[in-house]
Amino acid sequence: FARRSKTVAAGGFDRTAYSELAELGLTGLYITEADGGMGMGPVEGMVVMEELGRGMVLEPLAQTLIAGGVIGGYGGADIKAAWLPKIASGEALVVLAQQERGARYRLDTCKTTATPAGSGWTLSGGISFTFKGGTVILPGESLYVTPDRYAFRQRTTGPRGAERRLVTGDASGHLSNFGEILTLKNTAGTTISTLTIPPAPSDPQRFLVISEIMYHPEPNGDAEFVELMNISPTVTLDLSGVKFTAGIDYTFAPGSTLAPLARVLLVKNTAAFESIHGTGKPVAGLFANFSSLSNSGDSLKLDDATGSTIREFTYQDTAPWPAAADGSASLVLIAPLTNPDHSLPENWRASMGPAGNPDAEDALHFTGSPAGDDNQNGWDNLVEYAMGPAPAITHAPAPEGLTFTIPRVPNADDAAISGEVSTALGAWTPADLIGSTASSLTFRIPAALASERRVFVRGVVRLR
Repeated sequence: FARRSKTVAAGGFDRTAYSELAELGLTGLYITEADGGMGMGPVEGMVVMEELGRGMVLEPLAQTLIAGGVIGGYGGADIKAAWLPKIASGEALVVLAQQERGARYRLDTCKTTATPAGSGWTLSGGISFTFKGGTVILPGESLYVTPDRYAFRQRTTGPRGAERRLVTGDASGHLSNFGEILTLKNTAGTTISTLTIPPAPSDPQRFLVISEIMYHPEPNGDAEFVELMNISPTVTLDLSGVKFTAGIDYTFAPGSTLAPLARVLLVKNTAAFESIHGTGKPVAGLFANFSSLSNSGDSLKLDDATGSTIREFTYQDTAPWPAAADGSASLVLIAPLTNPDHSLPENWRASMGPAGNPDAEDALHFTGSPAGDDNQNGWDNLVEYAMGPAPAITHAPAPEGLTFTIPRVPNADDAAISGEVSTALGAWTPADLIGSTASSLTFRIPAALASERRVFVRGVVRLR
């Protein structure tokens, strides 16, 4: 016991004695011959440990055998190649950390901490997540990645809490019902696996749009409203549980529906709204919890009953968003039946009147032949519909760089106007939209072309 006590006080075990065990091949007892070990099994291990027990040997051979067995049975080829020969030769001392000094085999007594080192694998696509260093998934096991571990535990169907699941959290983003490709990469950036999630959107995700936003009514600031529209000509939408979770707060009651091509309104204050627009409008309810729209831009998020996103975008009160909507009009979604991207400012315009047009539209629709010239003035019908008679493009220097402005008819919603630039009338490059008024769109010439001696610009009109 004196020798044992002295050895423990000096560090726990005698490294010279451990090296002698390694020279006998005992540290590689459970490691295959191909990996530098003896390829033995538990019977041989019990015989060896019985003899070592008689001698009260302190050296951590049992822990080494377990660690080598775990790596040999579950480690990848690179891990095996890096560690098993070193363990078998005694060069590396790898043990199973299962107890602490003074714990007397009580596994619930733990003061040791570990800090993972090195970057982890990544998961990208609809969600973004970096696995912490040291994350291990054993064969046949699963690891669940979630943005909220608490919410995962509250799930009512599996996988959920109380099922002994391995869960890691704080992933950002969300999966889209419109389809996703998830990519798993290792620390070197090599793609390990991909998963294609097929599209399966709900009907509200397919057909429900935010068609008008009155965020800064003047002079009565309580006359705010948001209009939703069902753009399907045949499907009646079940709005039960559909809710705004950003910008304003509102949840549609059970049994709420929206007929094909119909509109529904949410308002901040009924009296203020009706004082301007009258009664009889399809108002579903009031903004909840004293929520309201910001006059200086706001983020809106509309979810379906399952929590999946229907629309999520941010409107602004500055260019290139329509300036007139900030106190002089509402924001109107252009050509809502085409299901435009709500996040793009070019898909919005100011309403024709200062109060907006809830439960109605003020668009001027195109009729006739786009390439025809009904008035025989040399301009195509579609161009004059979109830009007005005999349109002219103007250009000027500006703090933002060289710019050009294209006229437009403010409510010609069936046409889309874009600006393009070229140096040789061959390849054309899209210009950046930087400003929008009721009667014009202003574009910036890309910086890469701004220094050219000669630059051509044009306006392109197409039917939506």
